[in-house]
Amino acid sequence: MTPPGGGEAFLAETRMKKILLVRWGGLGDLLVALPAIRLVRSGFPSAAITLVCRREYGSLLLQAKTVDELVGQDDSRVLSLFSEAAPAGDKRAAWLEGFDLVVTWLNQAKGGVPGASGGGTEGGGRHLAICYDARGREAISLFFFQKTREAVGWEKPPGADFQECARLPLSTMTDDPGLPFPRRPGRSRPLIVIHPGSGGEKKRWPLENFLEIAGRLRERNADGVFVTGEAEAALDRRVEAAARSIGWLWLQSPALGSLAKLLADADLYLGNDSGVTHLAAACGARVLALFRNDLVDIWRPFGESHFLSADFVDLIGLECVWSAAAELLCN
Repeated sequence: MTPPGGGEAFLAETRMKKILLVRWGGLGDLLVALPAIRLVRSGFPSAAITLVCRREYGSLLLQAKTVDELVGQDDSRVLSLFSEAAPAGDKRAAWLEGFDLVVTWLNQAKGGVPGASGGGTEGGGRHLAICYDARGREAISLFFFQKTREAVGWEKPPGADFQECARLPLSTMTDDPGLPFPRRPGRSRPLIVIHPGSGGEKKRWPLENFLEIAGRLRERNADGVFVTGEAEAALDRRVEAAARSIGWLWLQSPALGSLAKLLADADLYLGNDSGVTHLAAACGARVLALFRNDLVDIWRPFGESHFLSADFVDLIGLECVWSAAAELLCN
């Protein structure tokens, strides 16, 4: 296909010296765009790639050398993406014009973003806004990947397929000597990571159920780690007490780079529809994720991910989750 407004310029990697990628939102929002971001990286390996996102989440991609520079989404220069054409000499406009390609991934169309007038891929020339079209119920990460590939004119991914691009390249990240457990070859017992939270309370399976599963796993001689963040502060006291009672660790708001390494080494991860669940999948963990039926098709992570869902998350049965967890550990 011919790229919109770009022609051969989109295919000439040597002419792409500076690329700006934009992704708003939380950790899960960023990670569903990871396959598309890595596709751009693989297609333009010598370009300097700047990513606009929340800095605390984008640091993962910077450590993984998937992008070269981060700009916080609250940076004043970013406002030029959401404003009318700036007057001549405006510093924000000059900053934006310094990029050979600008790609924005949106969950829905937003006014003010160049080309973001509807679902699909909009825009021309150097500015592309890829807006998710929920009518098809396609996984948002796969949608972003495919539309990005089409927009820049690649018939097939250059050097990487979707599943490969959906993985965070941890080999480029510095090892964390503070990991609480030895790596898999040196372990005698399985390691479980449980994240019982989520940004939205309606997406959380009852905490007492997670604690029951953890207790049963400990009876089977599994080591484990509970992970919570700022969004789950109200759960912390109960999680800390449960961790002490069964001899597991509790990590409160760990650094994402360290968490990524821990997740990559876990034998099983259990969690809700959350950013940490997306991170676990991106790190190659064996994931058991609990979703609402209306969200699982769209927001599901890829990799070695297994899902249980219901119209309401608290309707997912305890014994159903226990059976799935036990089976995954045996395989």
